[in-house]
Amino acid sequence: MLIISGRLRNIYAVSLVFLFCAAGLLIAQYRIHAQTDEEKRSTLQKSLDQMEQEAQQLDTFIGQTHQETQSLASAKKTLDAEVKRREIEISRLALSLKETTFEITYKKSGIAELSKKIDKSRRGLSASILLLYNYDEENPLTILLKHTNISSFFQSVDALGKVQTNIQASLKNFRGDRVELESRTGS
Repeated sequence: MLIISGRLRNIYAVSLVFLFCAAGLLIAQYRIHAQTDEEKRSTLQKSLDQMEQEAQQLDTFIGQTHQETQSLASAKKTLDAEVKRREIEISRLALSLKETTFEITYKKSGIAELSKKIDKSRRGLSASILLLYNYDEENPLTILLKHTNISSFFQSVDALGKVQTNIQASLKNFRGDRVELESRTGS
């Protein structure tokens, strides 16, 4: 709005200069006929001096108006750049927030999965330990007499060995899962 107003002022100022010049020339023309050569020259010189002074004043005014216009345009460009920079910063923060939300979701799903796996391992481990405990509580002679033949006794001993191997494997997996869970939760 200020730029348009400045332009209108410039047009108005130039129009005024033109009108004064035209009026001065008409007056000078009219006076030339009525005066002597010396008076005509003097009158013309005064009119020219006056018009030149008015033109200088208008040039000064136009220069000031032009500087004000440039200052306002520069300030507007600076503000526009600042707004754009802030918009980019907001977009960057929004993307960072989305990335963090994605990471949190990923970690939550991994933690839930590991928790289920650990719970399943605990149940299996507790069942195996209970079975081993029951075998351990019995007297070897009682275990031998429970079986109808020797091969079923050895199958039972072999199954006991497998239970012990499974317990060791489950403990190893359980420790690994616990370490992984701790690393994911940051504890």
